[in-house]
Amino acid sequence: MTIAVLSATGAQARAIADRLARDHDVVRLSRAAGAGLSPVDTGSEDDLVRALEGARAVVLTSPLDYRPGVRIGLAERVTRAAERAGVRRLVLNLAAAVPADNPRPVAEDLRQIRAVIQSGATPWTVVQPTAYFDNFLAPWALPAIVGDGVIASPAPAEARISYISHASLGDFVAGVGDRPAAVGQTYDIGGPEALSGQALADILSVPVGRPLTYLALDLDQFAAGLNAAFGAPTGDDVADIYRHLSERPDALARDASPWTEIGVEPESAAAWAARQTWRLA
Repeated sequence: MTIAVLSATGAQARAIADRLARDHDVVRLSRAAGAGLSPVDTGSEDDLVRALEGARAVVLTSPLDYRPGVRIGLAERVTRAAERAGVRRLVLNLAAAVPADNPRPVAEDLRQIRAVIQSGATPWTVVQPTAYFDNFLAPWALPAIVGDGVIASPAPAEARISYISHASLGDFVAGVGDRPAAVGQTYDIGGPEALSGQALADILSVPVGRPLTYLALDLDQFAAGLNAAFGAPTGDDVADIYRHLSERPDALARDASPWTEIGVEPESAAAWAARQTWRLA
């Protein structure tokens, strides 16, 4: 089966493409040029149709682009293009959780993206992950962990989060892609443990080789930094996700039922951490 994966250079989509490639022919679509990539202009519905022709399924990871209308517009173009190209399955990785009781604009934006996919003619599945272990390897996080023994995160220390790895995301998407019963389903997925900030730090301290302390970042400063780097309202919208956790500490805690249904086991924090190098390049 041929599966097209959009935005294939992003960390989440790349993990999905790598996992799917074990069992399927994968077309890695990207606006960027590079080895193994197929070019596509995601701003053009006609070019998306061209790129999706011959694919039985397509996976769309919603980009981390908080400019008004950008993600919704992409979802609309992909939905129409999938129908025109005769794609038989559309999987949306929403790239974030959408708690039902979160009234903030960023959550409503995610709901609209999801609704676009669900209203299309192509059979769909939606995957809504929590937060990623892999973010702690990013350049803004790893130096503090390795050098200072500090895990700095915008999530409140008391929030219990079922973190998931990019690899487990790939496993789950591969699992739903072959299951007719997953059509029309929306899955809220996370890892096997709901961990507070310090509980996560204690687990990671073993492979890191030093005691770790969890530090919850000031959300106003966090938002200001992202706004400066990526433009407003990116920082404000991302910070709103974590403000909701202050009010609902268990909003990103998950159970194992989606994994049991699909027949896949997600990585634990200890298993994920054990396969990392934990050193600066």
